[in-house]
Amino acid sequence: MRSNICTDASTAVARVRLYPGNGNVIINGKAVEDVITRGSSRQEMLRPLAVTERLNAFNVQVKVEGGGIEGWAGAIRHGIARALVVADEGDVDLWMIAGTHPLAVTRRFTWLTAFVFLGDLAGPLVAEVSAAILPRAPLMILALGIGAVGAALCAVRLPRWCAPCIDGGDLPAPTLGATLILLFITIVAGGGLAAMHVNLLVTRSAISLSREEIAWMLSLCGLGMLAAQIFHARLDWLVTMPRRLAGLTLGLLAAALFLFPVAASMAELSGIIVAAGWSSATLRLVTSFWISGGGAPSGVKLGFQHSAASIGQALAPLAIAIVAPGAQPLVLWGIGGLSLALLVSLPLAWRPPAIVKSSA
Repeated sequence: MRSNICTDASTAVARVRLYPGNGNVIINGKAVEDVITRGSSRQEMLRPLAVTERLNAFNVQVKVEGGGIEGWAGAIRHGIARALVVADEGDVDLWMIAGTHPLAVTRRFTWLTAFVFLGDLAGPLVAEVSAAILPRAPLMILALGIGAVGAALCAVRLPRWCAPCIDGGDLPAPTLGATLILLFITIVAGGGLAAMHVNLLVTRSAISLSREEIAWMLSLCGLGMLAAQIFHARLDWLVTMPRRLAGLTLGLLAAALFLFPVAASMAELSGIIVAAGWSSATLRLVTSFWISGGGAPSGVKLGFQHSAASIGQALAPLAIAIVAPGAQPLVLWGIGGLSLALLVSLPLAWRPPAIVKSSA
């Protein structure tokens, strides 16, 4: 039984030949240890054979060129995985043995982005502590902490086990129409949350908040965003039912935006803030994960997605500043109406592929 496969990862191109043997691996005529010197990289490269318990069942011969050593390892890994699928006539799950099933990719992606919202949770609280310690420079401690973390990140090298997180798997890229609606969803998600934050600073007829209470509300919003990340890291809805998830979350965001101006107690306001944070984080997660797909232009699309989020965060406060005093709720209700419009149009413009759990 033999199999010849040509595959690529980034700029590396590998031609993999798989045939029965005792586990001998030859790359460009040399032993694998002489080419892929790092043990963790070799282990990752041979993972398809390991998870199918065939490390000593096949010999592997590879011709690889282009890219760097890590690119070679990735291209060879995909080649071995595809060769196993061909050799077993489709009985082996390619996504499972290659380690790029969307369910695995989305969990890594979600846990990484959760740290962004951890800052949203901790930032207002740290700022309050900083103001209590240094009243004349209330953000000094926070600024020093951010600077220290930034300096540490510049000095720390990314661990090798983080490399698979960069692999986006084999998700198909969305169509132009789907990309546009995902961008609009990103604008609404960022704009709705920004409008709500600005309204916290505006004197309200029912509730007037102190600085400390505003800080707690912002932290509650960060808590809702962080909770959404952890929730989606544990479940598979982001991959198995993304359109339904986006629709439900758009409805929840619209409800929060409509109810926010009429909240009559701190308990009601807290619940609305948490719901808005949850909704915004979930929508940002759905759009950023699905807008990139697996194609080469994914980086450009992902850049547009982040730009769209910034557009929403800039336009909403600008609209609140322009409207007449007392008319700020109209901005929130307008964004809520846009959320409902996107909820209706979402099934028409976006049809993500059906993805099921691996049989692993």
